[in-house]
Amino acid sequence: MICIIKFQENFDYSFLFESLTGPEELAETSIMGFDPPIVAKCFADRVILHYKNGTSTVIETKDPLSEIKKLLYQVSDQKYRYVGGAVGAIQL
Repeated sequence: MICIIKFQENFDYSFLFESLTGPEELAETSIMGFDPPIVAKCFADRVILHYKNGTSTVIETKDPLSEIKKLLYQVSDQKYRYVGGAVGAIQL
């Protein structure tokens, strides 16, 4: 547990997904991520993108989720099951 706490102290944004139960191909791994290149904050009428270099961009939109989808790209490296993509939470 100390390792996880130290990990979180070093980065503004980090996560650890622990698999509990389920199909073997899903329940066999833990996924750790940190230091994202972009942090997106979505609202009903806009998306604010915060970049690692300290700059931000505001995108006015009626469909925030479609703007997030535009940020994702195809990853051709199949060596790992979880590479790229987006991680986050939705609060209504």
